[in-house]
Amino acid sequence: IYVFGGRDQNSTFYHSHGAAVDLRRQTFKKITLPTPFTSICHTAAVVGETIFLHGGYSGAYAIRKSLVAFSTDTREAKIIEPKKDDIWPEARFGHTSSVVGDVVYFFGGRGLKWDDPTGWMLGYQSVFFGDLWTYNTVSEEWCLIETTESPPNRCYHSSVTVGDRIYIYGGQG
Repeated sequence: IYVFGGRDQNSTFYHSHGAAVDLRRQTFKKITLPTPFTSICHTAAVVGETIFLHGGYSGAYAIRKSLVAFSTDTREAKIIEPKKDDIWPEARFGHTSSVVGDVVYFFGGRGLKWDDPTGWMLGYQSVFFGDLWTYNTVSEEWCLIETTESPPNRCYHSSVTVGDRIYIYGGQG
């Protein structure tokens, strides 16, 4: 079992490490992730021997848009940077990731946008996403999928893959 990120019981410290738990041997090994990965409410998706971690919340309005690939073979992690002219999902947390073949699908989530219609520096407003993104783990390319019938914008929902279909349930939005 692999565990990444999280925060302490006082909600004051966001962890920047992970852990590998071997249930048979009853061992626990700490895994160091590349900074700046400190996060809660991120997604994790497994393709082959790689765990892809995306997005998340790091406190004080810090929302991640990074993608981290962690190899379970080498136990090394790397941040995947966008290629020149790549489209890339907006920073988000509370979204889901699902895998079909070599492609990771990301749906929904919550983010922040600067909204100051009064000019009084009122600050950030919460936004709920209803977009569907894919990340092809072979070509290392992102793609925004245009859908004709998608669920309403939401976060903190669940998703499950059955065959080549992804089902989305619940959430807030």
